[in-house]
Amino acid sequence: MKVAFDTNILVYGEGLNGAAKQAVVLKIVTSLPREQVILPLNVLGELFNVLRRKGRLSRQDARATAEAECRILLSEDMQDGVTWRGLTVVNPFVQPPSPLLQNALQP
Repeated sequence: MKVAFDTNILVYGEGLNGAAKQAVVLKIVTSLPREQVILPLNVLGELFNVLRRKGRLSRQDARATAEAECRILLSEDMQDGVTWRGLTVVNPFVQPPSPLLQNALQP
């Protein structure tokens, strides 16, 4: 199952919004097999800009990841559980964790 990361999730992984969210993101990042991870080019560009200054989520992230045939888009900024063109938005900070995310994290 392919999993895409939204810019804000990668920003949290850099520790810019507290240690608790950073720990959640780093656990996910280190648990997912590399071949399952999609990093859209626009997300990497946004991450670069955010690391230089504060940025915002683009709805283009969802469109790009759907076109890349991803099943999950990890995002805190979009509505958790919404599915569009087979792509489901999953907030990795929601408890209990999404079954989709739990399934993707299993070896």
